[in-house]
Amino acid sequence: MLKRIRVGQLRIGMYVTEIDLRRPQGQFVPFLIRNRRDLEKLIAACAISALIDTSRGIDAGNCDVTELSNLERFDQDIRTRFSAHEISDAKATIAVAAPMISELLATARNSTVDLSYATRAVSELMTSSFANAAALVSLARLKKRDEATFLHSLSVSMLMMTFGRSLGLDKDCVRDLGVGGLVHDIGKVKIPNEILNKSGTLSDEEYTIIKCHAEVGYKLLSKTDNVTHDVLDICRYHHERIDGTGYPHGLSGEAIPFVARIAAICDVYDALTTIRSYKPAWSQQRAVEWMISSTGQFDRTLLKSFVSGVVLKGAIG
Repeated sequence: MLKRIRVGQLRIGMYVTEIDLRRPQGQFVPFLIRNRRDLEKLIAACAISALIDTSRGIDAGNCDVTELSNLERFDQDIRTRFSAHEISDAKATIAVAAPMISELLATARNSTVDLSYATRAVSELMTSSFANAAALVSLARLKKRDEATFLHSLSVSMLMMTFGRSLGLDKDCVRDLGVGGLVHDIGKVKIPNEILNKSGTLSDEEYTIIKCHAEVGYKLLSKTDNVTHDVLDICRYHHERIDGTGYPHGLSGEAIPFVARIAAICDVYDALTTIRSYKPAWSQQRAVEWMISSTGQFDRTLLKSFVSGVVLKGAIG
C-alpha cells in the first residue's frame, strides 16, 4: 500500500518510493531507509513529502503526529537520528554546563552578573564535536516550563558557536558568540513569571514588558567586568530586524552589529524548532521555509549561510 507522509514522519525501516522536491534533482531511485544517514540525506534534499510502500517497509502507524504526544514523538526522533553514544555524550555535556548556567541566572536575579559561570560553560561546550553539538541541540529542545530559559540559552549558545565555526570565525569570536548566546535573554530574569511563562496570547502591555528584556539585560551586563562589546551587542540587539522594525532601537541593515544578526537567526530558529509539553516543534524544513519567507527580519546573506552551512550539512539537530 502506498501512503504519502510528511518528511518529519519518516523512520528507519520505511521503504520510500518517491519524494516531493521543490527542485527536481534527477531520477529518484526507491530505497529502504536503513540508518540515520539515509534519513539525513532526505532532510538535506529539502523534500516536502514522501511516498512510502508499506508492503515493503514499516507503516507510518503510530508515528502520526495525532497519535503520539509531543514528548513521545520527540524521544522517538532523537533515538532515530543519533546513536546511544552520541546521546550519552550530549547528556553528559548538558549535565556539566546546566548548573553553571543556572548559577549565572541566579546571579543576574540579584542584579550582579557573574560571567565566570558563562565562560566556564562555554569552555565545556566548545569541546563538543559537530556530531555531539547536533545531539546536544536536539536534547536541549525538550524544555520543561521551569527549564525553558536556561536550556534555550544553552541551545542558542551551541547554535551560535556552530554557525560561527562554519563561517570560519576565529576562536575568540566563536567564544564570544557562545557567551553571548548564554546571556542573550538574561534580562528576562527581571520579567514577572506570570508574563514570561504565559502560554496564551500576550496583551499589548505584556508584550511591551517582554520587549524590555533586551535593554534590561544590556544594563545588567554593562556593570560586569571583562564583558566584551560583542557579548553586549548580542544581548542588546538580537531582536533588531534588517528592515528596521525590531527593538529596542529600530536599527536596520548593517547598523545592526554582525554578531547580533547571527544571534537573531539562531534565537528564532531554536524557538521555532523547540518542543515543549504543550507545543509541538516545527521541523527543520518548516522553520527554514518560514525564516526565508519572513522578508525584512534577517540578514539574507547570513541566513543563506546558516541554512547551507549548518542546517543542511547536519551540523545541528
